[in-house]
Amino acid sequence: MPLEGLIDIDAEKKRLSKELGKAEAELVKVNNKLANEQFVSRAPEAVIEENRERQQHWKDRAAELQQMLDNLNG
Repeated sequence: MPLEGLIDIDAEKKRLSKELGKAEAELVKVNNKLANEQFVSRAPEAVIEENRERQQHWKDRAAELQQMLDNLNG
C-alpha cells in the first residue's frame, strides 16, 4: 500500500532513524556489560539472564526498525 499522502515520509524516516540510534546505543550498552568478565562472573544468574533478554530485545528492535527504514527507502 503506497504511503505517500498518508504520512510525511521524510519525518517518518527521521523518527525511525532516531529510534534506531537509541536501540543501537542500548544494544552497545548491554553488549559491553555482557562482555565484561568481572560483571558476568560476579552477577547473579538472574541478572545475567535479564541482560541476555535485553540484548535479544534490542537486537530484534534494531532489526525491525532497520527493516521499516529500508521499506520507506524503497
